[in-house]
Amino acid sequence: MNAMLSPLLFGLGLTAEQTWQAASVYVAVQSLVLIGMVPGQWREATTRPMDTRVRLHIGLGVLINLLLLMNAAGWPFRPSAGVVMFAVSWNLFAFFAQFARSIDFFFNEAAQEA
Repeated sequence: MNAMLSPLLFGLGLTAEQTWQAASVYVAVQSLVLIGMVPGQWREATTRPMDTRVRLHIGLGVLINLLLLMNAAGWPFRPSAGVVMFAVSWNLFAFFAQFARSIDFFFNEAAQEA
């Protein structure tokens, strides 16, 4: 959905700069909320310590989405599409990588219980 947000906003009459600002805020807030939920979900699912790859994804996700908020504020550069596209691509990659690992984890746990 985030990938289609910018064309929708621009189609609704926002200027290009307003489009990148609005998309940056929306994507960043949504992503930061989801990232903030990860530690609690991890604790609910397992008693193991959080994997390094998950911590790395959280850290990079926070940095990238803070960059989006800076893009929305127009600091230190004017709002642009590149930051939004990079963040949306990162979020898709991170989701896919975590999803693939979760599937692998599920099947390994099921095999150990059998």
